[in-house]
Amino acid sequence: MTTPAPLSYYERATAALGHRYRIGTLVASSRERGLFVAYDSILRRRVSLRVNFFPDDTSRAWFLREAEALGQLDHPAVRHVYDAGIIGDIAFRVGNWVEGESLAEAVQRGPRAIPAIHLLARDLIGALEHAHVHGIIIRRIVPASIVLSLAGHGTVTDLRYCNWTLPVIPPGDRPSGLQFMAPEVRDGSAGDPASDIYTAGAVLYFALTGQEPSLDPGALRPPRELRAVTPQTVERIICRALQPSPDDRYLTA
Repeated sequence: MTTPAPLSYYERATAALGHRYRIGTLVASSRERGLFVAYDSILRRRVSLRVNFFPDDTSRAWFLREAEALGQLDHPAVRHVYDAGIIGDIAFRVGNWVEGESLAEAVQRGPRAIPAIHLLARDLIGALEHAHVHGIIIRRIVPASIVLSLAGHGTVTDLRYCNWTLPVIPPGDRPSGLQFMAPEVRDGSAGDPASDIYTAGAVLYFALTGQEPSLDPGALRPPRELRAVTPQTVERIICRALQPSPDDRYLTA
């Protein structure tokens, strides 16, 4: 199956949802889904509008299951879901719009300032703690799926590989961003809270150093080797979070 042209995405989404949402820019797209910034004409606010176009594709159940997972959570550092549904052959979900940029985009300009690392860590750990209380293990958070607001707060926007979606992930799917997944999750485990601790450590390592952590734990360079101004305490916490054995990490967010 080939990816539709952006204009086709726009036309199909507008035809199905234009009665409620004024659809604006296509922000991102993949083979089976598109992400738009849109305007809610009833509540008069900008929203994120993610659309799945293929009802007969295995991605449809995955898309809806991820919407369910997001709908279980209500935390400032996790994208909210306001609405979801199916109209004709299009499935959609509507969430809050975060004005800003992804962590991946921000780090292209260089590693984040130390105070910004502290802020991101609080947001990320708070999101994980909230998810775990509600029985959700996120399992994979990559820099491209963390949106930083204009004030520097981080928002997790992607639960595609969380434990809630595992029954409907298409067989043979291979996630990107393996450097940000715990070793046991890469090997097929459903994971536990300690697995998400690894993911948090990997994201903070990237934000702090500008480099992805090595897939080989034995080759991991301590953050202070890459950035001398790293506080020793921050390095200690990140290195413990990135231990290959779950029992050697922090056990809770």
